[in-house]
Amino acid sequence: MKENIGHDIDDCIPTYIHTCEKNIYPVGKMESKTEVNPLERPIEYDSLTENAFTAREINLENILSRHQPKKELISKRQNFDSYYPADFLSSIEPYLPKEMISYQNYAEIKNLAKKFTGNLTSFFGFESRLGNPESKSDYMLSISSKRGEREALFDYLFSNNFPEKFKKQTEWARITNFTACWADTKSSLYDKILGIWFEFDIVGSSTETPIPNIFLHTISVNKKDHKNIQWLTKIALPFLIGQNLSQNIEKQLLNSIKKLPENASLFNVGIMLSRPNYGMRVVVKRLNPKQIVAYLKSLGWSDETNELCTLVNELNKYSNRIVLSFDILETGIGPKIGIECGFYPKDHDEYSSEPRWRGFLRYLVSKNLCLPEKCNVLLDFVFDQEPVPTFMSDEKQPLIISTKIQNEEHISTLVRQIGHIKIVYKSHQPLEAKAYYGARLFSMKQSQYTKMVR
Repeated sequence: MKENIGHDIDDCIPTYIHTCEKNIYPVGKMESKTEVNPLERPIEYDSLTENAFTAREINLENILSRHQPKKELISKRQNFDSYYPADFLSSIEPYLPKEMISYQNYAEIKNLAKKFTGNLTSFFGFESRLGNPESKSDYMLSISSKRGEREALFDYLFSNNFPEKFKKQTEWARITNFTACWADTKSSLYDKILGIWFEFDIVGSSTETPIPNIFLHTISVNKKDHKNIQWLTKIALPFLIGQNLSQNIEKQLLNSIKKLPENASLFNVGIMLSRPNYGMRVVVKRLNPKQIVAYLKSLGWSDETNELCTLVNELNKYSNRIVLSFDILETGIGPKIGIECGFYPKDHDEYSSEPRWRGFLRYLVSKNLCLPEKCNVLLDFVFDQEPVPTFMSDEKQPLIISTKIQNEEHISTLVRQIGHIKIVYKSHQPLEAKAYYGARLFSMKQSQYTKMVR
């Protein structure tokens, strides 16, 4: 799987940072003891899974940025080693904007998160429609291939903690088989799928088993690779849909890669398992905004009004990072186009925040795509992080995404962030804006931390 506006740029509030001294995932802690090769045989945790097996990554890119004061604050220590998804939710509950997530909505999300045990995520978030007054968000969580998160997911799916009613659901059986293949060190997926996103559509107090949409964050795939992605078309995607890709869908997917501009590459591929007639969503990064319409037309998509070109040109004035998403259907490229807007981090600073969100969101408000109250509370979610300092430093903290620190002792902090804002375009239909926001663990090597506090 994604951004925001509100106060003046100079109204920066120091970040409230929870820290811990131990590794989040000590080496070997989450290693699975089960050896499975799902490419040779189906997983047999029950008969349904076996029958479902017919086999053949938000990660969001590191664009979450923010302006912060020169003096950084590290607050009271908190141990994230044993944090499960529900624990992470509880830690940010006091800061969740009620205009975006009602109490009932939060309770439903929390109830869902409680079903997931293990240290299988350090990055989670929400999706909310900015122009809709309803206080409702969907729930997302990311599982990285690093620091044992993938192995934690594997262990969970094969543990007694995995709900029996989930095991009886065909889609979850497919997800389990996919995960077993992904976690197999001998599998071609092991190094090529960098992470996955679970995206849950929250549908109120439904008693139905929740089914996530799955987004695969792949290694960089460009136009030269279109003949060498059998690991995606013949293994990963068939695992998730429970059958081989149709010739039409596979041909269109390969064509969408073959027609990529030289500078662009595949970012994510999504399978919408929770929706009728599973659709495939393709997400492309590093496109020059001027290339977007021409690229879509080369795939057979058409726009009689030419309004998408105008929209992209406007968005490019307020955002320096634009990611394209579109659906591949049996009949061709779907009519809805997603333009995901964000900002490249300055000086490769993955932790700091981005003040330009204010101008971007004001633009959305002026276009009636975002309610003013949602703009303000979304900014407050990120910037109103009350400091409880134990020390201050004039030196910029070398915080990086936690999953990038593999085997060293480190301290970690949970940072509330805005990822990106997606504008959904469909010819002759009103535009829609969706915000993707949440929290992520960032870390600093223990050696660097010790040096700073001396």
